[in-house]
Amino acid sequence: MYFALLHKTARPADHVLVVDQNRADATYGWGVVFSDKALTFLEGGDARFMAVLLDRLERWDDLTIVHGDDAISLDGHGFTAIARLELLQLLHRHCAAVGVEMRFETRLERVALDEYDLVVGSDGVHSRVRDQFAPYFEPTSRLLSNKYIWYGTHRVFDTLSLIFREFDGGFYVAHAYRFSPRASTFLVECDVGTWNRAGFGTMNDEESCAYCARIFARDLQGYQLMSNKSAWTSFIVSSNARWSHRNAVLVGDALRSVHFSIGSGTRLALEDAIALHRAIQSTNSVSRALDAFEAARRPIVEKIIEAAGRSAEWYERFHERMTMAPHEFAMLRDPLGPHEPWPDRADLAALLGAVQPPERGQGILCNSLSRAGPCDRAPKTLLRGDGGVHPAVLHHAMRRTEAEIVHMIGNIEPAMDDARRNDQDVTDLQLDFA
Repeated sequence: MYFALLHKTARPADHVLVVDQNRADATYGWGVVFSDKALTFLEGGDARFMAVLLDRLERWDDLTIVHGDDAISLDGHGFTAIARLELLQLLHRHCAAVGVEMRFETRLERVALDEYDLVVGSDGVHSRVRDQFAPYFEPTSRLLSNKYIWYGTHRVFDTLSLIFREFDGGFYVAHAYRFSPRASTFLVECDVGTWNRAGFGTMNDEESCAYCARIFARDLQGYQLMSNKSAWTSFIVSSNARWSHRNAVLVGDALRSVHFSIGSGTRLALEDAIALHRAIQSTNSVSRALDAFEAARRPIVEKIIEAAGRSAEWYERFHERMTMAPHEFAMLRDPLGPHEPWPDRADLAALLGAVQPPERGQGILCNSLSRAGPCDRAPKTLLRGDGGVHPAVLHHAMRRTEAEIVHMIGNIEPAMDDARRNDQDVTDLQLDFA
């Protein structure tokens, strides 16, 4: 849909057709979440659409991890969200305004490539375009073991919240965030053993919804969960060896799936649309354009897929970590998203060894200098191999000024240079600023 808007705006004389098997007002799921940084991906897109979208977004600054009796705020984040249906309706209106033809409730069984100059398969993880030309795209897929289900609720969450609960001998996590002033997404996930013991496989929709509401009763604060054809499923990890065949190309979930825990599925689909549009505008050859699209996008996408894989594996085993202390647990759940690796448990213990945790239930873990605030001591600092400083050094319990932290971090580069000259492994280099 977004590619159609971009292309029709740039080339008004072209006939652009969007075929959708769903009704114009149909959507599954509840909200779409973006990080503040991720919003920059739309800068190269349609300016009018972007202006309207920015005006509709819900915004917040923190991520909250709830574990037991503790609610731990992770500072230095920016997130935005919008109702999925509202996002689709915005796209529909902007496409209609520029003359895109849209056919809803139309199911294409097969695509005749010779009838079109370009076919863009953006039909999701169960893509018919991809399946029709599977020998050329060479798709692969596998199921993760965890079970999850999408619900909504009228409980409006202040921040994106990861809520970990033990209930009747099972372990659950809710991924919750508001997408409007009146409602929030509430995705429930659990390991397959927990799912089987709870008996979800024999419950109907109403029973499953009520059971999940009991698990998170203290978090829902009297509000109920809402179903929208919600059904338990396991995440499908999919990818394709080739991105295009002749004049057909895949984008979004049809091209590759990204685990919901990093919140990048819609972002990547829109980025794909922008990159494809740029490639098409750069040449009169569809073949060359599709090659250019893949060459430009694949390195970026593969990094995000790798990060999504790490995040998915963490959630596949989160139930094994539920006995950890809340602040240690929170630090192991990467607050920086897909691009910042965290140390293993032993390294984390060394990192935090000089730091006293905040008061129970009031933890603030900072990960950006601009939001660090006053500090009075720094723990040992674990350096990543790329020379970056691990954000745990900016833990709330430090009591030094931001300027002093900047000065201490500035002293790291000479130490790393010395380590490199002496062939020391900088990945394990530790400096004590206490």
